Amino acid sequence: MLYLDYKMFLKKSILYFTISFCTITGYSQNSNTDSTPYLKLFKQYDKLATDDRSKGIEIANEIEKIASNNKSGFFISDALIKKAVMYYFKSDLDKSKYYALKSIQAANESGNTKVLLKAYNLVGAIYYNLADFKNSELYYIKKINLAKQFKDTIAEMGTYYNIGLIYLQQGNFLKSADYNFIALNYFKRTQDTFNILGSLQSIGFTYLSLQDVPTSLKFYKEALSLFKHYKDNYQLSGLLIDISEAYKKQNQSDSAFYCLDQALKISAKEKDNFHFSLATDAKATLYLDNKNYMQALILSKEALKINEQSKLQFAVCQNYGTISTIYTKLKTYDSALVYAKKGFRMALVFEKATIVKECAKNLSTIYENRKNADSALKYFKIYFSITDSLKTEGQLRGIAQKEFLYEKQNQENLRFKEQLLAETKLEKQKHIVVIVLVASILLLILLLIGVINYKQKQKANAQVLVQKKLLEEKNKEVADSINYASRIQKSIMPDEVVINEILPNSFVLYLPKDIVSGDFYWINSLLDRSNKTIHVIAVADCTGHGIPGAFMSLIGATILNQTLSNDNINSPADALDFLNVQLPKNIKGSSASGTIKDGMEVSMCSIDHEKMELQFSGANNNLYLIRNNSLQLFKGNKRPIGQGYEGNDYKFTNHIIPIFANDFIYMSTDGFPDQFGGVKGKKFKYKQMEDLFLVINHLPAEQQSQILKQTFMEWKGNLEQVDDVLVMGVKI
Repeated sequence: MLYLDYKMFLKKSILYFTISFCTITGYSQNSNTDSTPYLKLFKQYDKLATDDRSKGIEIANEIEKIASNNKSGFFISDALIKKAVMYYFKSDLDKSKYYALKSIQAANESGNTKVLLKAYNLVGAIYYNLADFKNSELYYIKKINLAKQFKDTIAEMGTYYNIGLIYLQQGNFLKSADYNFIALNYFKRTQDTFNILGSLQSIGFTYLSLQDVPTSLKFYKEALSLFKHYKDNYQLSGLLIDISEAYKKQNQSDSAFYCLDQALKISAKEKDNFHFSLATDAKATLYLDNKNYMQALILSKEALKINEQSKLQFAVCQNYGTISTIYTKLKTYDSALVYAKKGFRMALVFEKATIVKECAKNLSTIYENRKNADSALKYFKIYFSITDSLKTEGQLRGIAQKEFLYEKQNQENLRFKEQLLAETKLEKQKHIVVIVLVASILLLILLLIGVINYKQKQKANAQVLVQKKLLEEKNKEVADSINYASRIQKSIMPDEVVINEILPNSFVLYLPKDIVSGDFYWINSLLDRSNKTIHVIAVADCTGHGIPGAFMSLIGATILNQTLSNDNINSPADALDFLNVQLPKNIKGSSASGTIKDGMEVSMCSIDHEKMELQFSGANNNLYLIRNNSLQLFKGNKRPIGQGYEGNDYKFTNHIIPIFANDFIYMSTDGFPDQFGGVKGKKFKYKQMEDLFLVINHLPAEQQSQILKQTFMEWKGNLEQVDDVLVMGVKI
């Protein structure tokens, strides 16, 4: 995967048109309209539009309304371009282009040169994001010609940068660097920090595209150092994403993950969906490179959802390629085929050879697996025929020469700064002597105060140590008791050897939140009336977790054991009915009255391998059955065991389900889907857990358990585990 392509394609053009969208501080002399009624609205726009784009649109509408009443095309054009900018940042490119083109017409008619410059630049950026480079360059050239006419050098240089991005996207790195070094030299002379940052970042990206990672990082780090004095979280997010890509190419995964996590944190805080989706997709490709396919799939689909909502088709195309590769690696070929075909078709339209190559490779693998030799060969030839046409070494030499000339031009500026520093050095030394003297006196006073405080703290610390020792002893006693309780609880549940004897093709994922757990599983075999062996399994979630939950689990397991010898119990539903009646009796004291709030949620089923029949009953818990890669959900009753239903006649439903060889059933408590985590700190949810079952059901049981555990831990991350986790899977 080449994350570089669509990151460069989307992110870059936005940086250098934003600088020219500040409030107009000086208007063309062509305006004969009194600007007083608009000044208050302009101030409100500047104050609110950055943080609240919807509010920015409202203010622009109000400006347009007043200007229309006054028949002032000059201010109408300004209101239209303000709306176009807001829609651009809301990723609504259709509306942005509509209002930008209208502003061009109004600005031409009213002679509003400043708005015309901005509108040309914005339309160029919009066409860039739509992959229409011909029209993008056309509008940028219009802006350059207008800027030269009115001697607006800043606007001219900023547009050189944008045209450089077009050449960068087309693989002409030498010409891109030519434009960027011209712009960087000017921006450094004028100390224009905003534009210096973007030029450094673009040059760094050029070197990264040519696989010269060390030189790329040199420019990136120079840009990063400027952020110590210049606060722009939007641009900082983009720079961190670029730096992560450089670290990725150096196989420094930890550094790459760190940069992306910082970018996600900043963009989430700023509500910057654009960079949030870029960082999410970049993190997915890192997981893909590290062969963590499930986490990569989750993040890629999240990025795809954001990009589809924003109508960023090039980004969607890149997402299709990534997702098709993940499914291919997982050998889930049906899903891989869908995404590979979509990505291949879109990449042909955008003329993106890297994505065409990736999807062609995936399609060849898929068709080879399906024994379709003709199609496999067809796509392999496409994959093989796409080669890198960039003359990397020659372009690097050319760029190095331009960098040398750029450094040479800056020598005079450096010598001037050195002379200025020498003149001020003596004056600074005088100030330093005074500061050192004052600091020495203050340090002596602080030292005396410190000695006094130290003696007082020694007395207090002696008392604290005594209390700490007593507390540690008590904590150890409590911990020993809980650990012993854990051993007792584990004794009621079969170990791995017993499970494999009863159900050879099965797994149990058991992750208590605390040392002891409110979740427990129960597995037994019994003989029916015809001396046929029936396997009975249950997954239960008792009220609470920790010690209270553990006590409930002991009682629940004891009652379930009683069902084995009860002749009146012939199905899982009968067992749950019995448990529903007996649980309140076992946990209510002799003086208690009324109903109780303690209970449990249970999935229970019996498996008759000879008859190939499964019976299931659930109390607020469900059963999942996967057959031929299709998931069936069997819902339990929406009623827990024992919570206020003592002595009533409520009966649980018994489901009789035919089963076939290679069916796979799953039962789970709510701990797995209810866990908070991921990049947004949200719940994992049942739908995502069901999708995970569909992906892994064809794998060996032990490997399924490992994938579930790894996915859970990575989703949870540094967040606290919210509940006990229990998932059981059985292959028929």
